[in-house]
Amino acid sequence: MALKESTDYNNLKESSNYREFLKNYLEARSLSLSDLARATGFGRGFPGDVISGKRRLTAKSYPPFEKALKLPLIGKRIFKNLVALEESDLFPELSAAQARQNLMELRLRPWNRPHRRVFEKDHASFQHLLQDSDVIGVYAAAGTPESGATGEQLRQRTRLSDKDLESSLAKLEKAGLLKKNGDRYYPTDLHLFLQTSDQSRLLTGLFQKAAERAHRRAPTGVTSPTEFYFTSQFCVHEKDLPALKAALRETILKFVDESLVAEGDRVVKLLTALHL
Repeated sequence: MALKESTDYNNLKESSNYREFLKNYLEARSLSLSDLARATGFGRGFPGDVISGKRRLTAKSYPPFEKALKLPLIGKRIFKNLVALEESDLFPELSAAQARQNLMELRLRPWNRPHRRVFEKDHASFQHLLQDSDVIGVYAAAGTPESGATGEQLRQRTRLSDKDLESSLAKLEKAGLLKKNGDRYYPTDLHLFLQTSDQSRLLTGLFQKAAERAHRRAPTGVTSPTEFYFTSQFCVHEKDLPALKAALRETILKFVDESLVAEGDRVVKLLTALHL
């Protein structure tokens, strides 16, 4: 069941604490405490005790609750900041003042962002989009469907040559993903999900291309004051791997999400892998 922007979301975003948030979430999704218990992996009484205030979320119980919430990223971030206000030991990097500021900003944002799924069979130019390593960067640099970007802004953000930029723009326009109006290019959707018949091969190919670009850039980028190259091997408890993955994902998506609000002036490439 999807949450409706006008009613269900308003109840969630205006929740005064994380216990009220959980209560409103269950009501919005027509779920029971037993449903939440199964989703989090705890006993039937624990979610009810958390919501009533008899129990608190801890470093061990917070990740399963956050994962169980079927919400857009903005909803999960509201939940996290509400938890940070009451359980400050879980997020020492977040002061109460910062959590309140975050909540004020998050409550002003739309619940859902417009997006479109593009399927391989729907566009003859689909493969060209993926074969051109610059296309994704140009799409990212185009801003929101409301603001768009001028050709000069796209050059500044991508640092592409006129020839490479024009090639990427032509492919995006042909696929119907960018529309030109005057001197500005507007993406038809804020988020674009590309889907193929073999999703694993698609993701593997894109990751390999990104790794190759990072490898070529490393000799000069490793000493850059703005770029970051890091690799490590360390030992953890296997049961903690889901929480580690969730923390990495939250950190990355935090900046991806915020980049949509205050449009930047440079496209960056991010490559992340947590593997065994």
